[in-house]
Amino acid sequence: MIGRRDLGLSLGTMAVASPAIAPRSRAGTLPESTFDRIGRTRVVRVGTVARQAPYCVRDLTSFDWRGFIPAYGRDLAKALNADAGFVEST
Repeated sequence: MIGRRDLGLSLGTMAVASPAIAPRSRAGTLPESTFDRIGRTRVVRVGTVARQAPYCVRDLTSFDWRGFIPAYGRDLAKALNADAGFVEST
């Protein structure tokens, strides 16, 4: 059985070791930030899950996303002067 101390020690070790093994996007450079990517591509990616009313619903006739999350994503994209790109998730 794993005790609290053992769990804390293992989580602390993972937190310290994870930056050391994190991959870099290019040799020696930091990964691109989300805002930089949105500024470059002009697309805000919005994660959606089908059949999760009232949050996300996909209209089967027009294939448009409806609900709270798609509306919020469109508003956010409009505020950032970009398009909303919907990515279906599970």
